[in-house]
Amino acid sequence: MGNVAGGGRIGCLDGMRGIAALWVLIGHAHLLTGFEVPVIGDPDLGVDLFIMLSGFLMVFHYQLRRDREPWESTDTWRFFWTRRFCRIAPLYYVLLVVALALGPYLYDARMIIDAFNGKPPQAATRYVDGSIANYLTHLTFIFGLIPQY
Repeated sequence: MGNVAGGGRIGCLDGMRGIAALWVLIGHAHLLTGFEVPVIGDPDLGVDLFIMLSGFLMVFHYQLRRDREPWESTDTWRFFWTRRFCRIAPLYYVLLVVALALGPYLYDARMIIDAFNGKPPQAATRYVDGSIANYLTHLTFIFGLIPQY
């Protein structure tokens, strides 16, 4: 690829991922305000674009390292998952602490926004669930496998 910078970065795809992340942020803001904006107001499409680009870039970077990190090697997989964890976990855990600490306040704010927009109230458990199960599923990253969390 002629557009690959030093270190294997593809600037245009990094930019597109940034736009997709901004799309998700704007889409969620639109959900909170009640305004209807076609396409931009649908964060699901932004998430799909972000995931698709991220998947492509993960394979692309693997291809750059395949001589040093062969697919069949268990070390390759261990390094991959260690890199992913170290990249995602620190910010995730900081934001998890913030979300758990602010959950009750976020719920109150969300109820005010929903009332203003004429929407029915949401279940409080999503914002104020202080159960051990909720904490453990989020600390271990398995919350996505259990629908109520």
